[in-house]
Amino acid sequence: MFLALVECMVWEPKGISMNRPCTRPNVLMVAVSLFVCLILYAAVAQAVLPQVAVGDSHTVVLMADGTVKAWGIDILGWSNSFSPPMKVSGVGGPVSAIAAGPTAGFAIMADGTVVAWGDHRLWPPNDDGSTPPMKVSGLGGPVTALDSKVHNTVALLADGTVKTWGENDVGQLGDGTTNYGHTPVTVVGLGGPAVGIAQGSTHTVALMADGTVKAWGNNEYGQLGDGTTGTTNRSFTPVTVSGLSGVTAIGAGFDFTVALLSDGTVKAWGNNAVGQLGDGTTTDRPTPVTVVGLDGPVMAISVGNWHTVALMADGTVKTWGLILPTKSGHG
Repeated sequence: MFLALVECMVWEPKGISMNRPCTRPNVLMVAVSLFVCLILYAAVAQAVLPQVAVGDSHTVVLMADGTVKAWGIDILGWSNSFSPPMKVSGVGGPVSAIAAGPTAGFAIMADGTVVAWGDHRLWPPNDDGSTPPMKVSGLGGPVTALDSKVHNTVALLADGTVKTWGENDVGQLGDGTTNYGHTPVTVVGLGGPAVGIAQGSTHTVALMADGTVKAWGNNEYGQLGDGTTGTTNRSFTPVTVSGLSGVTAIGAGFDFTVALLSDGTVKAWGNNAVGQLGDGTTTDRPTPVTVVGLDGPVMAISVGNWHTVALMADGTVKTWGLILPTKSGHG
């Protein structure tokens, strides 16, 4: 929940870059984000929130009683887009986990089914005339994790298979085609069970059970991590990220990827235009590079569109990437 709070605070405006981690979380960037986060703090003060998920301009929380609440941009047809937290009716229960796409919300039920609401491009609706929230069809098994960004969604199943749906113009679904995924398709060629997933803007990433990482889709900036770059080097099926082992967590932003290793270090690769790789440069990297300046082991990471946040072992937070100069949280 802590990193979700941080992600809420680190809004993503147009600004300048921070090429190295700064030691405190980015403060609120715009008035809208301030309003949203103050509501979140009020909710936290009144109840235990097992999980928090943050979309582009909305927030979803799983309450201790198993209900789901949301606020922010109007993705449920509410007349007031910025109303206080409201219960998402029709989800059912019990809910075991939640996720948020840029303009959609998701609830993973205790039986592994998924209920979704918001942007239809991020979830395949049933053909039964239902209105959101509604069950996602065609998953083929219980879901344990889900991530969504831009016009794509990826789901991890309990058996380690990975399902994707949405846009597929650069192979980001990983099924070997460029056919639009109106319903979930199975990622081919993983070569083993996955234990983690991350959705980038036009690429998708899977953490494998053996601690390696595989990626597929767009590779214009080297975000697949296999040593190649360019639009002609996109991959419609998974490729192995070079030189990585012992990975415990992954995240993906707009054209870049981040991995947390078992020794507490962080690696990143892909687009580095605003210093989002944290290596002290703005040079794109087609293979993983080490984030510099962390000065200690990292316990968890959270990746935004153009920035990354790290929770350190000593309880402090560091962040790098796109931030505003006067509201960066580092001075």
